[in-house]
This record gives sequence, structure tokens and C-alpha cells, in this order.
Amino acid sequence: MNLNLYQKIINNSATFVRDIWNIPSVRETWTRITSANGGYLIGSFEISGLAMSDIKDFFNRYLGYEVQEHAYNEMTWNGLVYRMTLELNGVQYVRTLEPDFFHNRVNAYYSNIGVVDTEVGALTYRAAPIRFSDVGQDFSAWETLAGDSVYRIQVANSEGTTSWGYMGASSTFTAANDTIAVYQDIGRATPGWNDTDPALLPSIPLSYQVLEIEFEGTRYDTTWAEDVDSQGAFGIVEYILSLGGAELAAATALRDRHLTEFGYPRTRMVGGIEIIPGIQRRDVRLTVECAGFVATLFWKYRMTSRTNTISALIRGTTNLSEFVNAMLDSVATNALISTADCYPMPQRLGDLIQMLVDQGDAAGNPYQWGVYDRTLYYEAQPTTPTYFLSNGQLFDAAGTMVIPQMLRPGFLLKAREAPLAPRPLGGAIITEGDVAYVEQVEFSAPNRLRLMLSGESPIDVLSEQIQYGTYTEERVRGSKR
Repeated sequence: MNLNLYQKIINNSATFVRDIWNIPSVRETWTRITSANGGYLIGSFEISGLAMSDIKDFFNRYLGYEVQEHAYNEMTWNGLVYRMTLELNGVQYVRTLEPDFFHNRVNAYYSNIGVVDTEVGALTYRAAPIRFSDVGQDFSAWETLAGDSVYRIQVANSEGTTSWGYMGASSTFTAANDTIAVYQDIGRATPGWNDTDPALLPSIPLSYQVLEIEFEGTRYDTTWAEDVDSQGAFGIVEYILSLGGAELAAATALRDRHLTEFGYPRTRMVGGIEIIPGIQRRDVRLTVECAGFVATLFWKYRMTSRTNTISALIRGTTNLSEFVNAMLDSVATNALISTADCYPMPQRLGDLIQMLVDQGDAAGNPYQWGVYDRTLYYEAQPTTPTYFLSNGQLFDAAGTMVIPQMLRPGFLLKAREAPLAPRPLGGAIITEGDVAYVEQVEFSAPNRLRLMLSGESPIDVLSEQIQYGTYTEERVRGSKR
């Protein structure tokens, strides 16, 4: 078995860098998970026992490099170095490609709450007729005399309540045009207030806003700000900020501040530091966390909504990404019509794909998906068992013992020694007590396999279903139930 590093994924991983399987701590700690929803998901290993300079160099150099596991002359898992935590003399340092802590293309969406004015002078509720007064204010600019109201007024009261209504005609109560008629409905058929009726409580108006109804809640954006040098080193990692009630200047300032702070995956000192006077620390350890290429589907957004068949939406959404492709023969046909809804906020590609997969098809059949070697595969979940558990060992339908590194999830498992349980009348095979859907496969070096069954925690009896030892190709081919 090998665990190889290749050049950064932005460089198409064409250049082999090194085989890290010859580092003893890597061979002892390598673990990776493959999921029926996502494919190659996560992996991790530790580096220790080397010179401090070598461990520091790994930490500084290899973020974003591709990791490939090879067994029996096949690639059995791949992803990228996604996050590294260096523990150095009691202090932790982190570098990561997680979008919350690293994004080199930033936009800010902000909602215009439609406020066109606020209070001027002394405020008063007036009951006969129902009006609102602000001494010194000229409400005539916001009155409506015909048709639906264009503006509404929202008042904050002394006891913490809110009263609001649609604005009609203004009138002169004192020397200034300082009162406005208020109605419960936009067509102004019923005078009065919504939410809290100030006539029922000793409400004292403290402040108010005049809002233009047409523009309330309208979403705007600042356009993208980008760090092209960072994109050239790691690929495009997008991040959208969402603000309520902000103006363009504030939204732009926050966008630019984010790009400055998070535009490059810099080293961060994290965690707590324990200091014991008189005792010096001399230890170093590096934890390397890998992510499958499915993680890069969460680096970019779909900006516009689209209605189409689920198959077409999955292909189109996937192919907006930088590092993952979906092809006609890798995405099963599903003619169910759905919508990739990206209004009012754009959606991350991975979130949209999972939402589409969760819908199944028109017949109610469930589906699964995964990214394997940068290609997205989408298919219906199986309806017949393809693997069998017998005497603590896992076999395929031909009776051949399964090679741990090559097993992928998303299959039905049948236990040979399970207590007999009759299938419910008219039920599918999945309703049998000795059949389960395997959602997740975890492989740990050298040959340990753990299966996660649908709707359950990891089953202890399955955690060591593959015996420890050296699996030669001859032994695997010759093993029978």
C-alpha cells in the first residue's frame, strides 16, 4: 500500500512529490471515511518521531496538495490536505482550507429595509380620527391619496411593543404638516394599527421609521472582491456575507475586511496554552486532516435559480465547480422536475446537490451520490444485497473475501447468521431484519474496516469484521464462504 502526495490541486496534481507511507507514524494512524452521500469524504494521519524541522516543513509546504491511497495497483481513495494542526511545545498552530477561515472571493449581500425617514420632534398617537403626530415633521412627502399605500409607518412603544400601519393623507395639526392618517390595510379601508393597538395600552411612542413598501427586504450585493494570487495558489474559495439593514458603504467595508483577513490560509495560533513554571516543553506533533474532492463543491455558489429535471440540475450545478465534473454516464437519469432555488441568497453547490439527491424520484426511490477521483456519480440506491457477512468476515456475491481498501458504501449487506425474521407482507428486502443499508465505510491501516449502517451508530460487531493480517492477492482470490 502507498499514500502518495502530488502537487497542489490547482496545478492538476500532475507532479508526484513523495510517498509518505514510509513514515512510521503515518502507517500507524492513517484512517479515511467514504460515504454514500459524498463519496471520498475525510481522512487523517499524524506525523511524529521526525526532526522538528521536517515536521515544520510539512506544515508550511503541503496544504492543498493531493493525497492518493493506492492498494493492489489501484487508487482506492483520494483527496487533498485540507487542515493541519501543529502542536509545538504546548502551542497549537492551524492552517486550513475551510471556507469559514479561508476565502479568496468575497461578496456581501445586504437587505434594504426601505427606511426613508425617522422621527423629528415630539411623538403622539391621536385617536379621533386615527392619526400619528410628529411635531415639526412634514408627512406630505409620504402620503398616498389614491390607490394602494406606498409607505408604511412602524412605531416602537415604551412598553417594548410595536405598532404599524399604512400611511394615507397628511394634514395640518399645528403650524407644520405634522400628522398622517394610519390604516390597517394597504388599500386604506380600515383606519387603525397592526400588531399592538396603542388605544388598548398606555403606549408612548418612542421612535418610528417610515418604510417604502416596494423596497422592503430587497436584496443587493456589493459584487465580488478577489485575491487573484491566492486563487492561483489554491483555487477559488467563495464566501458570501449576509447583512440586514446595512448600507452599501458598510457592506463593502465588511467584504474588504474579510478578504484582507481570510484571503490566504495563514497560520493561526489556536487553543489553550498550559504553562507550568520551571518546566520546558520539547514536543512536536502534526495532525493532518484530508478531505475528498467533494469538499470543493462547498467552495463555490450557484448564483441563479433554475428549474429542470433533477439529473440536469445535478450535472449543471456540479460543473460550476472548479475541481469536480459530472458527466452524462456518471449521473443516472431522473426525470423528476425540481428547482435549484438560489433566491434571495445564492446556495453552495454541495448543499444544492444534497437537496436534489434527497428528493429521490417520482416513484419514491431513494438515491445516493459521491465524488470519486473528481467525478460525481449519482444513482438509485440498490434493492438487492451485494455483500454478505459470515463468521465475522465480509464477502461479495461470488464468495470472494472483500479487500478492505476497495470497499465503497451505498450497498445492502446481508448477515448470514442473523436470527430469522420474516419479511413483512409486501415489504421490500430492506425490511428484513438481516439486511441493512451501509451508509459509510471507514478504513484504518493496516486492514481494519468499520461499517456504519443506516439510522444506527457504528455496530461493534462490525468494527473488526476484517481480520488483521497481510492480505495477499492470492489469499483474497482464494477465500470463500
